[in-house]
Amino acid sequence: MTVDAGLYESKSAADEYFKNFPLGYENLNEYVREELAMEMLVNPTSTRAWAFDKATDSSKMILYKSKDIPANLENFKVELGEGCETHLRLPEDMPNLLSIDIRVREVAASETKYTVTLPRHAPQLHRLALKNVQFQPSLQLNAQDMPKLKILTITVCSETKLIDLGKMSGLQEIDISLNAQLSDLHMPEQFPEATSLRISNNPRLPLGEQHIPRELPELRRLFLENNDLREVSSVIEGLKAPNLRQLDLSGNHLHHLTLPSPGFERLTTVGLAWNDFTTIPQSIMDLNPNVDVNLINNRFSDRIQRRYEDAMAAAGYSGPRL
Repeated sequence: MTVDAGLYESKSAADEYFKNFPLGYENLNEYVREELAMEMLVNPTSTRAWAFDKATDSSKMILYKSKDIPANLENFKVELGEGCETHLRLPEDMPNLLSIDIRVREVAASETKYTVTLPRHAPQLHRLALKNVQFQPSLQLNAQDMPKLKILTITVCSETKLIDLGKMSGLQEIDISLNAQLSDLHMPEQFPEATSLRISNNPRLPLGEQHIPRELPELRRLFLENNDLREVSSVIEGLKAPNLRQLDLSGNHLHHLTLPSPGFERLTTVGLAWNDFTTIPQSIMDLNPNVDVNLINNRFSDRIQRRYEDAMAAAGYSGPRL
């Protein structure tokens, strides 16, 4: 196409041009290569915005740089790695953007730090997912800039020390996990629409009551695995979540626990594995027979364990499934 149009004198010269896009050129199928050539013929100065819809996630930011990202995109999904620029800047104003999904390949993340600058104004944004990217030293989100954001995932952002969600009370699904340096997390006083909340495996975050709003009327899933809650079990004891179905407190060095009563009548699963219980808390034994409780790898003696096994086997047992 490019040779016939007179842009290049030979096929080999045209081929050399497309090899300016390392890796991505080899991975693109023939249809996408043809689209790239046609776009260059029709508008040689174009940023070729079509690639963000047609190219593979892993090749987008190898083919293109931050300056090429169209501001009118509806969905932005990329995987960063070798050959990509190390600081990704999205346009400041992205009025149509619905979803952002930015991740760095694990091998690349271990060798290079990839940083991201998010849009300042994304009024339609519904979902934001970030994995293995860096915000130095903090990430602050504001409901005025992203008023429709409902789903937030921030995982393995190892250099991030502060995440401020204090003005994001409209979130529905939140996952803040595996962030090695995170030591400060600001949460709103209320999450009236939240249905799922995970704060887990952030080893430097001293999780406390200030991180979990006291009233969560729509919450179905609460996952707080691998924090150190041994001295702050009141995080759970004072919680009002009448619709809660799943609760996971595994790996928290817990040795006592009192569930709210009334409060968690709709529970179906409770994860208490890898804690320090020597006996099963009474508030757990008082749960109804439809609840599954995982208590593996606690500190029960053989005698205590046999006692619970005998109790569950006895006629008339009405407690949870252990």
